[in-house]
Parts: sequence; structure tokens; C-alpha cells
Amino acid sequence: KLQDLIKTQVFEAAFPLHTRKDQTREGLKKKWARWRDIIYVQPIEEI
Repeated sequence: KLQDLIKTQVFEAAFPLHTRKDQTREGLKKKWARWRDIIYVQPIEEI
């Protein structure tokens, strides 16, 4: 786990690659992860 590596001083800190928006995963399920929605504009910035 990352926390174990930080404790053993393999890493000093960890930062997320993206800022997390509220309910991002649920929003992607509704907007992106459905075959019927493939013809619509996809939320590329949120992926």
C-alpha cells in the first residue's frame, strides 16, 4: 500500500493526479459508461 511505503520512507508524500469532484464516479457511469450514450459528446475532461 502507498501508506506503508510512506511510513517506511520509500516515498515522502503522495499527491492525486486529478482533483476529485463530488460524485465523479456516479456521473461517469451516467454519461460515459453506457453503450447507448456513445453517440453523444463524452466527458473527456472528467475521465
